[in-house]
Amino acid sequence: MRTAAIVPVNILSAAKSRLAAHLSPTDRRDLVFWMGNHVLASLKASGMVEEVAVVSPDQEVLRWGEERGVVPLYQADGGLNSGLQLGRVWARSQGADALLVLLGDLPCLIPDEVAEFVRRGTERAIVLAPDRFERGTNGLLVQLSLDLPFAFGEGSLERYRSLAEQAGETPDIYRAPGMAFDVDSFADLSMLYEFGIWMPEDRDELSLPAGSTPGGV
Repeated sequence: MRTAAIVPVNILSAAKSRLAAHLSPTDRRDLVFWMGNHVLASLKASGMVEEVAVVSPDQEVLRWGEERGVVPLYQADGGLNSGLQLGRVWARSQGADALLVLLGDLPCLIPDEVAEFVRRGTERAIVLAPDRFERGTNGLLVQLSLDLPFAFGEGSLERYRSLAEQAGETPDIYRAPGMAFDVDSFADLSMLYEFGIWMPEDRDELSLPAGSTPGGV
């Protein structure tokens, strides 16, 4: 199964806006790029993805992606789900059989999780990776023979389950620590500090000790 991956990244001025009270604009920008670097590295190291693209309305983000050897896809308008539709068109143009979507704020993602996620997509047409609260969706793998609508956002896990049912499919729910932990709130940010994964002054990627994940997720 030929798999293409998309990592969506918001315009930098709006990225991680919920953390604006706790991080300066420069530090939020650095956090976005640091987490994005980690996700791209995990995708490539998995050995399971033939093509990777970053989709964003931000030209700086696209340059950053291109410098890391991934395809930059400019999103002229619309929100996250519109950008992913652009990515689907690109993936089909590459001859991909399946599309993997991973959000860009997964600082504990590991290559083995990506590999298992893709492997499950050979057995089910839809694979979902929920957040640790089992409400949102941090990862989606869908076979491109299905035109499944994108439904990321608050409460997306239940929407995806419903959409899969309407398509006559039973999704595989893949629960993995690195896919479950995303960074949206101050509590999430505090876990990065507590475990020494990232601090505002950091400019280089740090790794968790073997076997450790924030909050035991």
